[in-house]
Amino acid sequence: MALHCHPRSRDPQAAFHLREVCGHLAGAAFGVALVSAADTSFDLGQAAAHMQLAAWELGVSSCIASMWEPERAKAILGVPADQHFDTAISFGYAAHEPPATLKRSGRRPLDEVVRWDLCVFSHTRGYTFRSQ
Repeated sequence: MALHCHPRSRDPQAAFHLREVCGHLAGAAFGVALVSAADTSFDLGQAAAHMQLAAWELGVSSCIASMWEPERAKAILGVPADQHFDTAISFGYAAHEPPATLKRSGRRPLDEVVRWDLCVFSHTRGYTFRSQ
């Protein structure tokens, strides 16, 4: 797995073409293309999550993106053709300060949406639930 880091492009043509495949990545202060030799989605997802959590701790916002046209995005960013690439993350400072706490009004209580049972699978009976 390799991370290809791209600060905001100084080439207006590259930025224009990047905007066509991923608009927010083209306008980001910093972007990371998640690239690997094979489709290792789980590992790339873990890497993305950790980068986003670390950025959030530093007050930096992020947005993950799936490339709609991965081959075109690879060509624009210079990712080798034999590498897997379909996800990128843009990083920057939010235009507006997020609220200190999220409002939870209108939500049902947790006990109404979570079932506190143990799910057991049997080859002869299928799935059954029993209370703990």
